[in-house]
Amino acid sequence: MKRTTEILAGLTGLGIIISFLVLPFGKLLSVISIVTLTAIAITRLIKEVIKKEPSVIQRLYELTCILWLLVLISRIMFWEIGKPIYYISILMSIGTLTALISRNERLELKGIIITSLLIFGGASGWLHSYTFFKYTNIHILTGEDIRAKEHDRYSYYLFLGGKTEEGIIEGEKALQQSIKETGENSQETNYFRNCLEQRKRGNIVY
Repeated sequence: MKRTTEILAGLTGLGIIISFLVLPFGKLLSVISIVTLTAIAITRLIKEVIKKEPSVIQRLYELTCILWLLVLISRIMFWEIGKPIYYISILMSIGTLTALISRNERLELKGIIITSLLIFGGASGWLHSYTFFKYTNIHILTGEDIRAKEHDRYSYYLFLGGKTEEGIIEGEKALQQSIKETGENSQETNYFRNCLEQRKRGNIVY
């Protein structure tokens, strides 16, 4: 089971890297891996709680780490369910820390890791979606080979974050890129044009 967990964690990380490079199936790989990993961790924790095994705290620690990884995935995927998972992860971290302290494990590596996850993971909840989109997309980050759809999606998140001027600039880039690739009156170009006009009016659509 430990080997399976390690493989799934590795596949999740690989999926994140592939997704960052904007290559096919990266997001799908990370989603399947993290969902399976979470299900296994929850099942193992429940079994050991029922059996009153002494390794319950270890399972609690593992699940907490996996939940923070799930938070990261949910932010990258921009899932609506990401917020509840974020709050659950905070509560799980506090519960795990309390359990570790009660076992006098406060200064051990597990406690340091959970504390770090709680601090940095908690702080990530305050980051705007446009920040996550920029730093999880190599095209946007480097400013190279950006596709029209990426410009448009970045524009959408900038508008959501109150960055209106930057959002208009990215929307115009999406429009110009689409005109270049598909033509002035293509379905895609008209779609991006309509989205940008709607956002300028305050109706932030995607």
